[in-house]
Amino acid sequence: MLAAARKMPGIANGVAGSDRAKAALERTLGYVDLPAFVVADPQTLPPVVSKAKIDALSAEARANIVILVEDSFTASFDGPLVAAAGRVLTACGYTVLRLPPHSNGKVLHLLGMRDRFARIAAKRMAEVKGFADLGVRLVGLDAATALMFTQEFAEMTGDSVDVAGLETLLAEAVRQGRIPAAARAVPPQRLLGHCTEQALRPQALALWAEALAGFGIVAQPTKTGCCGMAGLFGHEAQNQTLSRDIFALSWADVTRDDAMLATGFSCRCQTKRLTGRRPLHPVELIDRVLAG
Repeated sequence: MLAAARKMPGIANGVAGSDRAKAALERTLGYVDLPAFVVADPQTLPPVVSKAKIDALSAEARANIVILVEDSFTASFDGPLVAAAGRVLTACGYTVLRLPPHSNGKVLHLLGMRDRFARIAAKRMAEVKGFADLGVRLVGLDAATALMFTQEFAEMTGDSVDVAGLETLLAEAVRQGRIPAAARAVPPQRLLGHCTEQALRPQALALWAEALAGFGIVAQPTKTGCCGMAGLFGHEAQNQTLSRDIFALSWADVTRDDAMLATGFSCRCQTKRLTGRRPLHPVELIDRVLAG
């Protein structure tokens, strides 16, 4: 369904955004405040990866390749982020390709449909492992989905592939001195992490702060708990009061103005629906300071 909507986001938003459709979704599925489709212009995206072409390259050429492993949520609802990441990595001298999004089965996993999820896990793991075995870098834009290759998918398949966080690669680029100069300055930012990311990649915010500093951006890692979205939890009608109360505990104050960056898709989604302000992903701000 997401793949079809990405091909015609205007129509999908027109239908899903109508009052009648919203009422039907709440009545039949119990969901409210679902995000609008925001897809990238295909012309702005990195080229789609080809295993055959990579296989023909030398080991030295492969070492400079970065494959952005797209997830269906980012591609469907935050598509321009993929384009921004591609531009920033290209500016750092990497050869950037992308692996288009496929269903990751995360909703099936949340709903306990393990048999169906296991089949998807096997497909996604085999797909990504095929590229990892060629010696290229695999990078995910959303920690909650990238971590599935070492968590949920690994549990189901008995295999594991490191789909690294973007912050790891950018911090490395800063240390290697391969980053371009920023074209403009921006005010200091609060840096907010996804709760799953903070638990399983506790170094992520420090790496983001290091990477951002390399581009002249001061970003202070800010401790937060769950934003109250928690997958589909925050979209379930029966959970609205609790979801908002959870957000109020540690997110309401740190999202009081626009001087904020958030690494998680669900965190950006929750902040936008409860404050009207969408935090930038860190790489989006880097993209802006490079563009001037």
